Amino acid sequence: MLSSKRLQFRKMVESDIEIYHSWRNDLDVMKTTSPSLDVYSLDETRSFVENIILNSTTSRSYIT
Repeated sequence: MLSSKRLQFRKMVESDIEIYHSWRNDLDVMKTTSPSLDVYSLDETRSFVENIILNSTTSRSYIT
């Protein structure tokens, strides 16, 4: 976990998928982070998080 007086970040876990999905589909959030502003289904997000973020041995994905 990374933390300061104002912020606290922790490693992502499976229960974060739905909040990550809401951020991933929020154009105001993604316009500064995603080169392609696609909208994803919950199943697509779940697959991405489970296969790319959570099961990666090199991933450094944190959430607040």
